[in-house]
Amino acid sequence: MRPPKGRTWGRRGHTPVVRVTGASNSPRLSLAALIAVKPGCRPRLIYRTRTGRKHGTSARKGFTETDYACLLDAPHQPVPWPPGAWG
Repeated sequence: MRPPKGRTWGRRGHTPVVRVTGASNSPRLSLAALIAVKPGCRPRLIYRTRTGRKHGTSARKGFTETDYACLLDAPHQPVPWPPGAWG
């Protein structure tokens, strides 16, 4: 059996290219997300990003267990309302 053939919405002969700005400062970006769904309410997308480490630093590359725990705890936190939203 053969794997499925790759497809794109690009025009024939023109390979789509995604441009990344600021790649010299931070070449990698990690993303963790979840969707919070509640009956009768709009679904919410909750996400956290983590940029790649700079050369020569000892910062962690990816998400830690604590980062994932904070992400899972986020839907249970109250939503901050902007000033003046109540009237």
